Amino acid sequence: MIDLHTHTTYSDGTWSVKKLLTEAEKSNIELLSITDHNSVKAYYEIQENDYSELFSNRIIKGVELNVIANGSSIELLVYDYDLDTMNEWCLSRYKKPDKKELLREYNELYDSSIKNGIVLSERHYDSSGLFPIDVIYQDIKNHPENESKYPSDAWNNYSSFIRYFAYDPDFPTYVNLLGLFPSIEETVKMIRNTKGKIFIAHIYKYPNRHNELLEYLVSNKLIDGIEVYHSYFIKEQMDYLYNYCKTNGLLISGGSDCHGEKKLTRRIGVGYNNLNIDKSVVNDWI
Repeated sequence: MIDLHTHTTYSDGTWSVKKLLTEAEKSNIELLSITDHNSVKAYYEIQENDYSELFSNRIIKGVELNVIANGSSIELLVYDYDLDTMNEWCLSRYKKPDKKELLREYNELYDSSIKNGIVLSERHYDSSGLFPIDVIYQDIKNHPENESKYPSDAWNNYSSFIRYFAYDPDFPTYVNLLGLFPSIEETVKMIRNTKGKIFIAHIYKYPNRHNELLEYLVSNKLIDGIEVYHSYFIKEQMDYLYNYCKTNGLLISGGSDCHGEKKLTRRIGVGYNNLNIDKSVVNDWI
């Protein structure tokens, strides 16, 4: 069993590297990748410490990168890259936005919302720790008359709302985040230079236009493969992606997207149910 999509406290996971490795060992993971968001610090920790007693099987370097593709924010899973090159990229391209940038994003969100008929309170953002999208979302929800403007999943679920606002240009609160994240073209160029492998992450988590996104990435040769197996996917979706990869000569990957205690039922290796990805699915690239 393999798991090539996991997170630690170096991004938004709740487990330390040591804890994640310990849990992977308990779950009999044969091949593991830590794919923190825009950070590869976990691998420097692994380099500097002997964790072989915690996890006895193979680890492959991974990372999950936010990029802008055709105006939309998506995430790429990247494996087997040059560590120092990737670390330099992450440190230079994913800096914490300053107050001026946060205010600009807030104003863009506010203006976009008003333009699309969304009712908001008086404009106010003091950068008190909340991201602009958090402030706008709370404001939107404070006005029940806005509900009819949003898909039910976006209205009822913040995580879904986030996906829409950064991905779907038809969403009332959409904002192009190119100033915050690098373009997919420059990111892919960097990765190709390090001979890393590029996969589109959890494609069915992006609202609408799944097929359109996939065709865009494949036709422009921006990915090497697809995360076919993921905790959120149903069997029919995984079967479709598997056959798509085989038809189009793409590599296959998969993982639980484990975040530790966050959504604890999404367990390492098996996800919500019984993911159990067989090691053979990655034999042609690992």
